[in-house]
Amino acid sequence: YTEGTDVKTAQTQNTDKVNAIIKAVKALGVSDADVQTSNYSINPKFDWNNGKQTLLGYSVTQTVTVKIRDLSKVGEILAKAGELGANQVNGVNFSIDDPSKIQQEARKKAIDDAREKADELASSLGLHVVRVVNFSEMGNNPIPIMPYAKSVALGMGGGAAPAPDIQSGSLDVTSNVSITFEIQ
Repeated sequence: YTEGTDVKTAQTQNTDKVNAIIKAVKALGVSDADVQTSNYSINPKFDWNNGKQTLLGYSVTQTVTVKIRDLSKVGEILAKAGELGANQVNGVNFSIDDPSKIQQEARKKAIDDAREKADELASSLGLHVVRVVNFSEMGNNPIPIMPYAKSVALGMGGGAAPAPDIQSGSLDVTSNVSITFEIQ
């Protein structure tokens, strides 16, 4: 976020700041494919005084989304962004790149658990499981953990700030299955 008295000044200052941040992020090991501009806006700034509107200048906001695959560098990258002039950092989120294999494992565990329970129940009744009659699955999505999802003012003067300690926690992938077994 940058302000200037005219669009050109605000854009130039914002571009210089953001380009330096992107260059530094890439130097810290983030690949080109993991850096994306997700918003760019120019807005007039007005002052209202006695019902009269006066143009004060313009603000330019550029939002860059960065995917950091090396979690040990999250704090260092956030600190560097603040040092180079980022004045808003929003929504650090943790996700699984390709959850399909983990979802398959969760589904298999859910099915095995359902079969084990059906075998136990059938055995206690003196019966045995013959076959699966019906199967359905609900909700096998990763549960996102967002331990650090607030705006932080960075780069507002003074020396370099210490790197924040960002904790990634864990992500849970669940699979809920409903299986109807025929027993005899």
